[in-house]
Amino acid sequence: ETANAVTGFQDNSVHFFKIVVESATSIKFYVDGTLKFTHTANIPTANLAIAAFVDNTEAADKIIDLDLMEWLTKRRA
Repeated sequence: ETANAVTGFQDNSVHFFKIVVESATSIKFYVDGTLKFTHTANIPTANLAIAAFVDNTEAADKIIDLDLMEWLTKRRA
């Protein structure tokens, strides 16, 4: 498992997340159109599902609102 923390978000702001599977050896993660991470290790070979969660370390309720999710596939060469 590889994990990266994305920081610098403002509460109550809209953000756009994109995950691009470039190949069997590379996945790119974008936030608001900016590349944040490229993973080249621990790439799953099984079919994946979309999931989202909020990591709440504060004494306040947090909400995640998913308005639009698109699943686009590209055939691997």
